[in-house]
Amino acid sequence: MIDFVKHNEEAHRVWDTYKSGSPIRVPMILGISSRFYLLDKDYNKEGLSYKEYFENPRTLIETQCRISDFLRHNVPWDTPMGLPEDGWSIMADFQNVFDAAWCGAEIIYPENQCPDTRPLFKDDKYALLEAFPRGAFDGVMAKVKEVHQCFEQMQAEGFEHKGRPLKEITGTPGTISDGVFTLLCQLRGSENACIDMLCDEDYFHQAMTLLTQSTINRITQWRKYLGLPLKTDGFALADDFVQLLCVEDYRKNVLPYHKKIYDAFSFGSNNFMHLCGDATRHFPLMAAELGVNRFDTGFPVDFDRLREQLGKDTEIMGGPHIELLLNGTREQVISRTKQILSGKIKNGRFILREGNNLAPGTPIKNIEAMYETCKIHGRY
Repeated sequence: MIDFVKHNEEAHRVWDTYKSGSPIRVPMILGISSRFYLLDKDYNKEGLSYKEYFENPRTLIETQCRISDFLRHNVPWDTPMGLPEDGWSIMADFQNVFDAAWCGAEIIYPENQCPDTRPLFKDDKYALLEAFPRGAFDGVMAKVKEVHQCFEQMQAEGFEHKGRPLKEITGTPGTISDGVFTLLCQLRGSENACIDMLCDEDYFHQAMTLLTQSTINRITQWRKYLGLPLKTDGFALADDFVQLLCVEDYRKNVLPYHKKIYDAFSFGSNNFMHLCGDATRHFPLMAAELGVNRFDTGFPVDFDRLREQLGKDTEIMGGPHIELLLNGTREQVISRTKQILSGKIKNGRFILREGNNLAPGTPIKNIEAMYETCKIHGRY
């Protein structure tokens, strides 16, 4: 039985000392999306489908409260546990399909899987050029706006979950991007997008320019709609499909578009980049050219080499592979976590997490093993 008061006090102390530059131990976070709950029949006893979750804003909000409630009472990491004192924070959660669905791509719902989209311009690449620019509230963004409006209505009605009200919406898809090269791959198909890049440079850069400018326009309009500042001290970006590219192809064909986005929304430093998969070869260039000093890693990762390349002031997030956490034994999880924490990665800013995004069906005992190992071997 977890003592929530004691846990919360320790987690608060860990983050305070980490942010002050004098950490007492490595903090641990987890990437847990709605799929961890919705795709697990033991947790999602109502049998709620992703289609129902996506299409009904009230259902999405109520489900987010249940997911948060479940996590706060069952899954230990360095975040507050127990009922929230001031209310529930939810996401206008449209998984990783929101960029392509904003562009008009059809959302599909494979059985026992996360939602996906069909490549909208796989067979007619020039139709992509004719489909832009897109409005900030087109496509699925209309549904995102509906979630915000429903949230405000439920707040006004006094909605509560277990005696706690709705507090805020975080991580609105309109204000972020999963990456313009990834978006091109979603709209054209990854093979076609790479062929475009290598064999039809004019078309490729026309498409990337349109996607980049439309993305900037969308984020700008959503920030205005939500009353957020246009620029912040650091902007968070992702672009998972750059793992397909060598460093020179990335430098020539994608880096300039990343720079345009960071320039639009960041004051130039403290930028964040999330990259799943095998992408660490791009990190030094991103650090030098984009002002990225916070990296969320995927797998595989050589943590010692990454620390040597990026230096102690760069924040690195990562840890045991999700497959190990899903199918490994408690002893294997402890061994791998200890191995990471015993290396050079602790010689700088490091946050332990799974690599990357916890899989449905992951035993909570393995998460507990990772966390307990962090509390012992993550100390400075």
